[in-house]
Amino acid sequence: MKAGTYAGHVTLMGGGVTKSVTVALTVTAPPVQHSVSLSWKITTASPAIKYNMYRSTISGGYYALLSNAIAGATYGDQSVQPTTTYYYVVTAVDSQGRESGRSNEIGAVVP
Repeated sequence: MKAGTYAGHVTLMGGGVTKSVTVALTVTAPPVQHSVSLSWKITTASPAIKYNMYRSTISGGYYALLSNAIAGATYGDQSVQPTTTYYYVVTAVDSQGRESGRSNEIGAVVP
């Protein structure tokens, strides 16, 4: 059923009496789920075994850790809000827990 307002009638019968009642039904569309898909290149010479993803709403600003111990070179941010611009950087972590410097920043506009 499409979003909108619908009207109808319900007829009740009992005890020899018939009653018709007008009813209205309002249907709303479900909220749109937004996400940002990120990927990066892994070099064969890299000693990285996992990656950390950081995010900010300010370009070049304070990045908060969004996810750590990412095993591959992709990440899906499911916690974004509409009409917001997010900025992401990724770091590599080697087998001894040493973290690299941050990657170049990438911005994503969520509609």
